[in-house]
Amino acid sequence: AVVSTQSTGIFKILVQEFGNVLEEMEAERNGGLSDDEDDIEEEEEEDEGGAEFVSIAQIAHLLADDDDEDEDNKDDPLNDVDLHSHLQQFLTQLSTHNSYNQLCQALNENEKTVLNSLQVSAGQNNANMR
Repeated sequence: AVVSTQSTGIFKILVQEFGNVLEEMEAERNGGLSDDEDDIEEEEEEDEGGAEFVSIAQIAHLLADDDDEDEDNKDDPLNDVDLHSHLQQFLTQLSTHNSYNQLCQALNENEKTVLNSLQVSAGQNNANMR
């Protein structure tokens, strides 16, 4: 089965987002912002013209800092979604799929490290683990 460029791009975004969620959780455990979030402005200044990936977690963090938070959004059920759990489950299940090896070929070292944190090896089909 051939994996499309679009599928690979979506896979990379999901892995990056899971990495961002892990960073957010680590920052919460440490009682502050992660190093990456502290340096966001510096990175934007250094990044000349390149497209920068802004995670859903970073957007949520920025929106949470808004003093004009809408009271109606406070009770939004989306605020209660456990993104970590959902992404962890999805990525773990995906690792058993036949096209997993092809998807992992497009990952960089940081993204492979994120998958390894799930104890799911990047580029190694785990279909035998079923």
